[in-house]
Amino acid sequence: MIKVLIPEMPTADELLPYLRLIDQAKVYVNGGQMVKRLELELSALTRAPCAVVSNGTVSMELALRAMDLPRGAGVLVPPVTYVASGQAIVNAGLVPVLCDVEADTWQLSAERAAEIVAADKSIKAVMPVAAFGLPVPIEPWERFNYETNLPVLIDAAGAIYGQQTSPIPEIVVSFSLHATKALGAGEGGALATHDLILLERVASMASFGPGGTNAKMSEYHAAVALASMKRPMRSDGDGRTWVDDLGGWYLQLPTSIKWPVGARQDRRTLFPILLPERAEVTSVFSYLRLKGIETKQWYAPFLDARTEFHNYPNTGLCLSPAMLRYRLLGLPWHAFLTEDDVAAVCEKLSEALA
Repeated sequence: MIKVLIPEMPTADELLPYLRLIDQAKVYVNGGQMVKRLELELSALTRAPCAVVSNGTVSMELALRAMDLPRGAGVLVPPVTYVASGQAIVNAGLVPVLCDVEADTWQLSAERAAEIVAADKSIKAVMPVAAFGLPVPIEPWERFNYETNLPVLIDAAGAIYGQQTSPIPEIVVSFSLHATKALGAGEGGALATHDLILLERVASMASFGPGGTNAKMSEYHAAVALASMKRPMRSDGDGRTWVDDLGGWYLQLPTSIKWPVGARQDRRTLFPILLPERAEVTSVFSYLRLKGIETKQWYAPFLDARTEFHNYPNTGLCLSPAMLRYRLLGLPWHAFLTEDDVAAVCEKLSEALA
């Protein structure tokens, strides 16, 4: 079976030096040396001060709580995202307001968001999503914040190696350090922002502070993340990485297949495609599985199709349900694929569409 995703995590030998440091320090949680070191390393990577917590979902929830938004206020969010985005909003005592994505990027645009918040004063924050690990352009959201004075929380769960941060304090970026993401700690989350007061509040809430919970990252998870950061991407002598290789190999896909703008120019963890209008995604999925190729409908079902979000407002959804829900398919994308694997995927996908 050609797997759709195989995480790249540190080996036992790569972890051993960090585990020995933990042994020596005899500190296993509550902000030990591994967590502090990870926050510094992430700050250098993201070019913004960082705080780490137990997972990506709680990082968004605590960031929203730390913003002191009115209880029950609306947070604009696209439905094309993992359920955790919506759950974090609800868990923070806020209301997700669903807004459609753009046809070329499959992301919420700052221009559309500005129009909506101008007409709906109940919306007090916006959560753009780096869908499928594709980074969110930062400049449009800086303009949005300047024009609206509303905070922006970017759910960049899988985009830590491509997502820009901003010097504007009201723009906060959340990352996931789950094992399936580009930087894996097994489990973990991080916030990057120049709002130092917000980071202090999040750190307090993550350790039973007012309005908080227990969301501390352990020294062991921080050690895994540090070891992951030291692993270079597999590359050849010319500096090409496995991402570059896969991007080239997948050019064999039928021309009727579409993908979001910029999908090949980043270090992402997923490869979603849009099947032609005549294609039926479950049939293609079944055919490829029969041929030994695993695929996945990432994020399915989207937020607007989940029963727990049916009673929340939306601003009129057309593209998300009509185009993506029934035609979106994730193809294999990871460092262990060979050129022959990708050729087989492209060949069998062409057969399935025929």
